Amino acid sequence: MRGMNTFDESDIRRDVVGRFAPKSASAPEVSLGSKSTDAFMSARRAALEAHGYLPARSLAKADPSGDISPERWWAAAGLTASNGDGYTVMGRGEGKLRRYEGSEVTLRMPSVASIEAFARQTGTTFDMPVEAATPRGPVTGHVRVTRHEDGRWSVSAVGMPQAEGAYAAEAVNAVLETRRPSLALHDIKDVLQRRRERIAAAGVRLRRVDASSWITGIGYNEADEQLVVEMNGRTYGYHVSREAYQETLEAPSVGRAYNAFVKGQPRYEVAQCERCTRYYNASNTHRCASQHDTARPLTHA
Repeated sequence: MRGMNTFDESDIRRDVVGRFAPKSASAPEVSLGSKSTDAFMSARRAALEAHGYLPARSLAKADPSGDISPERWWAAAGLTASNGDGYTVMGRGEGKLRRYEGSEVTLRMPSVASIEAFARQTGTTFDMPVEAATPRGPVTGHVRVTRHEDGRWSVSAVGMPQAEGAYAAEAVNAVLETRRPSLALHDIKDVLQRRRERIAAAGVRLRRVDASSWITGIGYNEADEQLVVEMNGRTYGYHVSREAYQETLEAPSVGRAYNAFVKGQPRYEVAQCERCTRYYNASNTHRCASQHDTARPLTHA
């Protein structure tokens, strides 16, 4: 069985209305003008020679509704691809380009049929170029894609600014998982709300608690303010703010903090997924958390 690399989207910080909160700096985006292209490429080649690895970058430009030849589009995609991180990069010969339009996000990327064929061919996680017009601005770069046996797709932005990347990755996920790809984004009024619901459906993983004699684990999913507490061999679900979770987790006495910040808050019944072992709200449909295969020796398509 291949190793899996789980990225927990619930760890991403947002403010109380769901906007992205400042944390660490995102990978810097690149804006290419005709005079800067040569310098940018020279810097990329020098970095590859010096370090043997080239991280993915993104361009702060995109016009997926505009006209461009496939040759030029794939050439631009090559500017932002990673090199040396162990993931196959989907390349020029892997299918035709398609435009997927919606009320919030418009994408230009390889067709769903070609992505599905490439996923079958590689049998593992790969990087795919995408161009996206989002409410937070345009972005051109790559997303990391994994197809799962149950029909789910995991999609995460690679080297994109956090906000634009969240829109792009979620939109790609929506297109890949629908039966009508050409209409997928038309049917979604709020891309980030879809993302929050998907993350909430994953539930939580528990963290071991040492600062209590009767509370042994605690976990939180900010997307739906789900707190799961394991105590005396049983699990209990509560809806609490992130602040209440942090106060409880970081308190010298977790048990005392639980009584102060959690006990008495709205409850929900907890279930555990046998496949991923995460805990979730039993009244909601569960979806295992997004995950990618562990990187392996790199090949370029």
